[in-house]
Amino acid sequence: MRHRLFSVAAVLAIAFAGCGPKDAGPGIPTSAPLSRAETRDVYRPPADGRVTAAQVETYLSIIDRVRLDLRGARPTPAGDPLTTVPADVAAARARGVNVEEFLWVKERVLEADAAAMTVRLNASALSANLRWAICFLSSASSSGFNSSKLRCLGALMSVSWMM
Repeated sequence: MRHRLFSVAAVLAIAFAGCGPKDAGPGIPTSAPLSRAETRDVYRPPADGRVTAAQVETYLSIIDRVRLDLRGARPTPAGDPLTTVPADVAAARARGVNVEEFLWVKERVLEADAAAMTVRLNASALSANLRWAICFLSSASSSGFNSSKLRCLGALMSVSWMM
């Protein structure tokens, strides 16, 4: 019992010894003002959520610059991924662009790209379903219709037109 109590006390003493305030040492400031690169830009998106042509042009020019800079270079992890600044954000900062505005425009561009991709995917799926339905109808007409084939076709067509 004594041995256990002594062990617990020793562990607690070691744990609490490291919890005190850290001495920065003589001449080392405990806090430093943030540089311009470390301050966070502020951007309030428009109420209608629309992106202007100038914002898109700025975004595209930054992305093109990053692509040119990274052409032929193999991406290698450089440092801690939690503290590393992405190449597009670094390029936006270098051009003096509001980073928050750049990131907001980037989100809108990616949303529009995803929506366009969804439309293409849905059209492709609808086309595939309609091709299948045509094959189904052509084979059904030669072998004769029955109620199960018609129900199957009806279900397929209702799902296809919902997309």
